Amino acid sequence: MEAIDWGDVWRDVATRMSAHRQAGRAHLLTEDAVRMETVLALGEHGVEPARLAAEVSAPALAGGKLDLAVDPPGGTVIELKCPPGQPHGDFARHHDLRRTAARLPPGRQRASD
Repeated sequence: MEAIDWGDVWRDVATRMSAHRQAGRAHLLTEDAVRMETVLALGEHGVEPARLAAEVSAPALAGGKLDLAVDPPGGTVIELKCPPGQPHGDFARHHDLRRTAARLPPGRQRASD
């Protein structure tokens, strides 16, 4: 199994989300849209759908669920959150994926920062 280049994945997700905004769909973007674009970007980077799970139960979260996991259990967890106080519609406007991707050091195996 080849390592995932998270910087490239997040740049691709940011590009995809930007295309939605440019097409006038910003008000429709939610965490679910970001998750789906992340799944599609991971696929383009060689991650097979069988390696992914959405809404993964996490006993430590008292019944809470994790947005997306790669190679569960024990793999990489991706949790998408809108900043506090921001509406969930137009998620991409509030969540700067490009800035997040730029902060990730090359080769780092952490899906989010």
